[in-house]
Amino acid sequence: MVVSLFLLGFACGPLCASPLSEIYGRVRVVQSWNLLYLAFNAACGAAQSKEALLVLRFVAGLFGSATLRIGGGTLSDLFYAKDRGKAVAIYSWSPILSPVVGAIAGGFISQHTTWRWNFWACSLLGVLIQAWELFFLQETYPPLILRRKKKRLIERTGNTALYTEFDYLDDAPTRVLSINLVRPFKLLATQPIVQVLALYNAYLYRNIYILYADFVTLWTDVYNEPIQIASLNYISIAIGSAIAAELCTLIND
Repeated sequence: MVVSLFLLGFACGPLCASPLSEIYGRVRVVQSWNLLYLAFNAACGAAQSKEALLVLRFVAGLFGSATLRIGGGTLSDLFYAKDRGKAVAIYSWSPILSPVVGAIAGGFISQHTTWRWNFWACSLLGVLIQAWELFFLQETYPPLILRRKKKRLIERTGNTALYTEFDYLDDAPTRVLSINLVRPFKLLATQPIVQVLALYNAYLYRNIYILYADFVTLWTDVYNEPIQIASLNYISIAIGSAIAAELCTLIND
């Protein structure tokens, strides 16, 4: 349940994060949602009951989804379609390798401290990344960049007749947000291809995370390995996943 509720939040988060990023920009949403994720993830380590942990895990997954999902939009901002394959391949390493690296690190942390430090160590690393983002992360969403440029030109020249084709995002943000929030559900309800892909991805995610969650128990329960040694077996999954990601990219291109 702890893993399942985190993934449920991770699946629900982009339904809000992606539309918000199209109104307020990638950077604002990523940074604000990351801060909330760090807070709730750290709170998981301090949870005193199973119920509290489950709720905090769901909320942490909700806010933790922004970076990964908005990252795909950022790549589309930065690269033309013909050049995007390699960028997506490199970017796809993060969701593939992160659970594996986390499992290995978590094995050593749990062996020498407590399970609570798995959450706190993750949040401490996130704080360092967030500090780097505050100084170096730049906006990539073209409509927002153009709207900001328009405002600067109006302040500099006093010409209030300047406009962009994306001004409607400033005039009616609530309406745009409501349309974008409804769109995924409308597509899921009316488009068979979306329904098929959703079911297929749900099946894949189910298999992947069952493997991630239960793989270590094979080595601890059957082969009686210490958890820190058992976690090293995730390296084989990392190597296989990385090779598969690169091969898929070559085939797609």
